Amino acid sequence: MDSLNGILEKFFQKMGSKPKQSKVLASQLIKRAEQIARSEEISQDEALKQLLQKIMDHQS
Repeated sequence: MDSLNGILEKFFQKMGSKPKQSKVLASQLIKRAEQIARSEEISQDEALKQLLQKIMDHQS
């Protein structure tokens, strides 16, 4: 389960989400990264990095 979905699910679980919720959050995050990548003409990796940074910023 080292797919991107699996990695993000583990990330959200470590942040306190339940497994079912983590699965939904991971899927939504990937979809949003795809949208941002298209609209801003950046890579999906860069969009995902930006989103994850926002999540981490709000946790501190």
